[in-house]
Amino acid sequence: MNNGYESTLADWIRVLLRRWRYVAAITVLIVGVVLTRDLFADNSYESKAELFLVSQPQRSSAALTRPYVDPDRLLVSELRFVKSELVAKAAAKVLGRVPPPVQAMAIGRSNLFQISTRGSSPRAAQRATTTYLDSYIRLRQEQQQKGIIAAISELEDSLEELRVQTEGVVNRDEEAVKIRQALLDLRVDLSISKDYLQTVSSPNRPRSPVSPKPLRNALLAFFPALLLGSLCAFLRESLDESITSEDDVISAVPQLNVLAQIPRIRRGEPARTVQENPDSSEAESYRRLRAQLLRNDNDVRVILITSALRGEGKTTTAANLAFSMAEIGISVLLIDGDRRTPGLTAMFGQQRETIQFSENLAFLAAPKTSLAKAGSGEWLRHALDGVNPSCDIVIVDAPPLLDASESVVFADLADGTLMVIGAGAATERQIRKVMRMAQGGAPLLGAVVNGVNRFEIDGFSRLAHSGGRTGFFARLKRYLPFG
Repeated sequence: MNNGYESTLADWIRVLLRRWRYVAAITVLIVGVVLTRDLFADNSYESKAELFLVSQPQRSSAALTRPYVDPDRLLVSELRFVKSELVAKAAAKVLGRVPPPVQAMAIGRSNLFQISTRGSSPRAAQRATTTYLDSYIRLRQEQQQKGIIAAISELEDSLEELRVQTEGVVNRDEEAVKIRQALLDLRVDLSISKDYLQTVSSPNRPRSPVSPKPLRNALLAFFPALLLGSLCAFLRESLDESITSEDDVISAVPQLNVLAQIPRIRRGEPARTVQENPDSSEAESYRRLRAQLLRNDNDVRVILITSALRGEGKTTTAANLAFSMAEIGISVLLIDGDRRTPGLTAMFGQQRETIQFSENLAFLAAPKTSLAKAGSGEWLRHALDGVNPSCDIVIVDAPPLLDASESVVFADLADGTLMVIGAGAATERQIRKVMRMAQGGAPLLGAVVNGVNRFEIDGFSRLAHSGGRTGFFARLKRYLPFG
């Protein structure tokens, strides 16, 4: 959620780690689509040929009929002619079908250029390129020869006209000599016009396809997909109004005191962490919660544990808090007050009314009465009245306040209420509503943020600035959600 302060690099990285599933899912999806498309696509082979364009001879006599053309502009016009419809029609007649598109490109800063086509097989690609090459050379030579022949015919007519007009006139011989020289040059050009285009390398038969290339395309798609996934993660974060850490509570509901943050329990780990895994970081978090409650509220005997919604971890919190108190010699009675979903009763696997679980811990199961009678709170009143005076603490696991009305009734019977906020579950507005509903009942002792990502507990800024480069990556690996 938006905390209303200027974001730092650590905050951005925290968002990516928190929303890593969005990044991973979108990246895998896009790369998977690219790979699937390439794996099922037909192979495409490319055949290439290289040609050399012979420059126009720069003779002054030829300039009488043909202007000088810049070699670079001449090469550009040739590249356009290769891809013209005229050449494509000529190639189609030879192939007997519509030919594949042809590509033409200059090679460096020279008169060398390359033409290429693609086909579904090496043979088809080579045949298409060969057909284009032959059609282009033939048409270009025909055009070149027609132009030279037309120029020769024009000069011969001019020479004949000059002979008739200047018969017996001596001073017109110089002009006639120039025309004859131009005719001689044009006849030389006509004889060498077949060498106007020279094939440097004939169309090859490719050995491997040029497309698709699954690995290359997957790598090219990976980084845009990663960027898109990151953008989606930031968008999801900006739209998310749920509480995810202690910092969110401090920013959104500053009047609510956060007593502890409980790390998210990994898959396969026991719910009764304090009892079954006492050396874990989760167990130590419950002990910190115990220390806060005992230090700040020495006169509180009956603690009501509730939440805004179901699934926020209030039952697990109640059980582990009871175990953490019992392990230091405090006599605890743990009561399952959630008749709708008796999670503690299921956790302990007991259906009897009251059992002594250990020397310092007793458990009272949820009542087997109707919801109407259970919601009146009379059974809880009778249970509390019958509590052994030697019992130091009574912990009641109550239903969520926004789901059940009896929690408001139970709050009148308790000495203090502890709110459990599941990370990513309840929103700021829901928490404020719960706080208004709890007014008039037992004092609000504080909140427990449950199911927090491990890197949120210590704060990413301290993680990023401790231990140098090696220490950073070692700590980062330990705090990753999937680590």
